[in-house]
Amino acid sequence: MPPIYQEALAPTGQSRYLREEDRIRIADLLREGTGVQAIASELCRAPSTISREIRCKPSPWIRRR
Repeated sequence: MPPIYQEALAPTGQSRYLREEDRIRIADLLREGTGVQAIASELCRAPSTISREIRCKPSPWIRRR
């Protein structure tokens, strides 16, 4: 019989880090004029994660204004 706590440790499907597809989607939505809150909602992420990605991570897909 497996330990009871094993179920709680199962992955939730949400990675701690953004995938490349997420970064590309962020760039596409920014180009369309979508706000950080709406992007976060679409990607099921915290708005702070999205704004940090835009602010801190150099990306060929995201142009800073």
